[in-house]
Amino acid sequence: MISSETASHFSGSCCGETGFGACRDRSENASRTRRAVGQSAKGEEDQGIRERLLRMAEHYRDLAAHEAWAHENPPSVGALTGALGSRPH
Repeated sequence: MISSETASHFSGSCCGETGFGACRDRSENASRTRRAVGQSAKGEEDQGIRERLLRMAEHYRDLAAHEAWAHENPPSVGALTGALGSRPH
């Protein structure tokens, strides 16, 4: 069973904050969700559902890695300005 705190990550509402780096524990939430989904998969008898749960767990593992990287490497003003300013007109 997935806790309501962990399930909130499914909806993308792990915190009420907005902006860059606003939710510093997203990586931890994704890791918790991955573990919960993985545990659900272990107890699942239906092969199709078990495979889908394992794919979901893999997705949350990748999401946790991405969130950790994004937290450690926040975008700089120069990078954002360069990306937004280099569009052809």
